[in-house]
Amino acid sequence: MSDHDPDSNPTPTVVDLSKFCCPSQSLSSFISSVGSSPNPTPAPAVTLPPPPPNPHLSHSPTCLLPISIPPPPQSSSPPSKTSYLNYTYFNNSPPMPNFVQGNTNVSFVDSELRRTPRTPRGVPITSPSSLVFEIEGPSGVGKTSTLTSVVAQFVVSNYHTYHEAVLANDEATEMSGQVVVIDTECGVFPAPLKSVLEAKILSALNKQALDQECREMVEWAMQRIHIIRPSSTAGGIAALESLRHKLSTVNPLNQNGKISQHHQITAAPTLLCLDSLSAFHYHDKYVDNLGDFKDKTANGVQSGLNDFFLLLTRLRNSCDVVVFATKPHLYRKKNENSTSTLWNNSVTHSVTLNNVIDGGDEDRAGYDKVAVSSDGTTTTPFKFDGRGGIL
Repeated sequence: MSDHDPDSNPTPTVVDLSKFCCPSQSLSSFISSVGSSPNPTPAPAVTLPPPPPNPHLSHSPTCLLPISIPPPPQSSSPPSKTSYLNYTYFNNSPPMPNFVQGNTNVSFVDSELRRTPRTPRGVPITSPSSLVFEIEGPSGVGKTSTLTSVVAQFVVSNYHTYHEAVLANDEATEMSGQVVVIDTECGVFPAPLKSVLEAKILSALNKQALDQECREMVEWAMQRIHIIRPSSTAGGIAALESLRHKLSTVNPLNQNGKISQHHQITAAPTLLCLDSLSAFHYHDKYVDNLGDFKDKTANGVQSGLNDFFLLLTRLRNSCDVVVFATKPHLYRKKNENSTSTLWNNSVTHSVTLNNVIDGGDEDRAGYDKVAVSSDGTTTTPFKFDGRGGIL
């Protein structure tokens, strides 16, 4: 952790994976700036690491930084919008709500999703947007890799809804079903994410090697995943509020907690991933240890973290959003909470990941990780394959 005050720069970095999409399809391109001018100058396309500073974005809480991913070979006649992929492969795909009911293709996540969710205080479980899934565990057990696998499956399974929206000319639904990752530890990278997407697409299409059709679907999938890297709690708050403002015009919920009727077909929710909650914890401990400053601002020390989770609750109540988050095991003093009570009361499902015990049954069977259900009754051994998939 740096010695300077993390709140001195609340500007989050937005890594836009939509290298191959037109601006109208990029969710990151319309995450508006909080408190900025109504027509901010767009950031130029640059290649990480790191781009030269853009003076036009010096006061904007969002900065678009497209990552350069080598494009696949282009055919002489690019596919049209309505025939972008062969739809027949996905005619039998389960409807999108089934994803949050246990169709992530991660066995221990699906098992937990099929359990009766905990009812958060004041938040009834009435729609997929009520889902908040927490993945907890020590460092190095695969929390981010698990999250990456969930993200990839979410995008691939959403193609059914996307294709129907294109055919119905339903632009609002076409824009739904995207993924926003708030990456506070800079641990989510395009290369592994693309590798997992390729593996899942090959499996979905029952193919052994990437061809033009698979590459086109990878392009489409990467268009729908967007990464925001806030440098502080304030940056996370700015990103959440900007996201809420924009999503409320794309996939808002009505008073009954259902997706608005302006959609011609059932729209998929937005998947919001937080990786991880630890950055906010360490930032708050830093402020909490400022000696006399703590006594002078006793009511404000925790306010940043609480404001973040309050805005997250507001986002979930006003937009169709499903939340997955990772949280590390944190050493803490007795009676000291590592995360806000607001967050703990919002979690509906959770799993805890751990390394296997050397010489144990799971170790002898060839597994190196285990996932424990929220009630502690089910332990699922697993391991990662060479492409980030979960076995």
